[in-house]
Amino acid sequence: MKKILLAILLLFTLVACGNLETYHTPSAIKKGQKTVRLVDFPIDFEGRVTKDLEKKGWDVYAGNTGNQAIEVGLYNLKLDILGYGTGYLKFTDLRTGKEFARYKFRMADPDNVQKEIVKILESIPGA
Repeated sequence: MKKILLAILLLFTLVACGNLETYHTPSAIKKGQKTVRLVDFPIDFEGRVTKDLEKKGWDVYAGNTGNQAIEVGLYNLKLDILGYGTGYLKFTDLRTGKEFARYKFRMADPDNVQKEIVKILESIPGA
């Protein structure tokens, strides 16, 4: 019985991962450009992400006010019965219109996805 449980745990560990693809490094942002627009986030998840980003000095918007520098879109989100998600995040530099990163996740804990969003945004030069 222990071997079966261990095998199941190992299987979840192998498939519960994320894949980050970076396309280019966006140009440095100035302090006044530290703004991000969140697109298609569930309301409860959007609130938690907003709170974390605001702690890091980001201004977060859910709608398009025209003055955001970065857009983070959440696409193809599917949640299982345990609350783990599958989908991808698309990071776009709105100053140039170019996508600079995409984070695909499978069977991911929302807290880990949230941390990845903050990590990717904080890696932008000038942030």
